[in-house]
Amino acid sequence: MQFSQQQWKRYNSALHYQNRLRHSDYRAMILEAGFKILEETPYYPTPQQEEILRTLPIHEDFKRYTFDDLKILGSNFVLTK
Repeated sequence: MQFSQQQWKRYNSALHYQNRLRHSDYRAMILEAGFKILEETPYYPTPQQEEILRTLPIHEDFKRYTFDDLKILGSNFVLTK
């Protein structure tokens, strides 16, 4: 989350594409598509990892997110229509 979209293109290989959507983005898309979330499991960093994350600069593109949203490493959703 340190890089702008333009800067990120340099590091984001088409062979191993990585989007930078956050947990809240996925949640919003799921609900907008008409699904109901039955279970939601975000995965968080360890306290030591979180300390490191707090020291990293965040690009302006990601300042709209809370730190709690930015720190989520991954998540699982169980949905129903």
